[in-house]
Amino acid sequence: MHRVFLQCGPETLHLDGTDPLYPLRGARLLPAAADPAEEFVREEVEYSLAGRPEVIEAACEAVGRLAARAEEGWAGGAEPLYLVCQTWPGGGAWRSRVRRAWPEALPPGAALRARGSQGAKLVLIRENGWEGPEQQAALSNGNGEGVLAPLPVLNANDGAGSAPNVRHNWVEIGAGVVGGDLPGRARVEITNLGAEPLSDVWIGQNWADPARFALIYEAESAIGEAGSPDASCSGGMQVTKTLPPGAEVDLLRWALPGEALEAGRQGFGHLHTPRTGSVG
Repeated sequence: MHRVFLQCGPETLHLDGTDPLYPLRGARLLPAAADPAEEFVREEVEYSLAGRPEVIEAACEAVGRLAARAEEGWAGGAEPLYLVCQTWPGGGAWRSRVRRAWPEALPPGAALRARGSQGAKLVLIRENGWEGPEQQAALSNGNGEGVLAPLPVLNANDGAGSAPNVRHNWVEIGAGVVGGDLPGRARVEITNLGAEPLSDVWIGQNWADPARFALIYEAESAIGEAGSPDASCSGGMQVTKTLPPGAEVDLLRWALPGEALEAGRQGFGHLHTPRTGSVG
């Protein structure tokens, strides 16, 4: 590993021997055998220190102080703490957000400090994934194929209309667009082009083919409903319901197929709260 360091906002602490302030002489990342299904992974970084005893002590305290900021950063009360690695000179840096971290002395511990050296390790509970420099992913739906420009998405999914106004409520990232074997976060930008402000927006993901998967359920397909024609509504039909005062009641019910339940286990879901009593 060419570079191993901690980063918290503007503050950086190199464990690999390149820090200008502290006598950290080298580091070794001990990768964990992580289960891809797990959200977090426990990992260790061994590092060595050399110098006068008081300088080594100051370096140990600096590592401890920065590590202690992980939990506050995770809770949103401070800048997040990242473990950052660069595998070769000139290569890209990859980082993973740290939830908890604490330093531990390696045997024989501080006994060697008086002789000018000490070994230690940093234990981290971090996200089970690495992220590199942000890159835009090409998106596809009925309004475009593999485009990097903003792609129209509507609050309907009947496929009616023609580009750029095909009524699809999804976008697809094709296989091979995002490389790597580890999970990573994504940043989604949404621009409201409608005349009215958005009410509720729910975003989910699944591993199915969205062009052939029921991402939204029409009101007229609810149990016991037929609907009436309305070209302005999704699917060309609309159902009008009256919400009675008082106790909570079921207005519409659907029988969901097994693949919808499987998608729900993968963190996918869709819900739209209409402003009126007409549901398209």
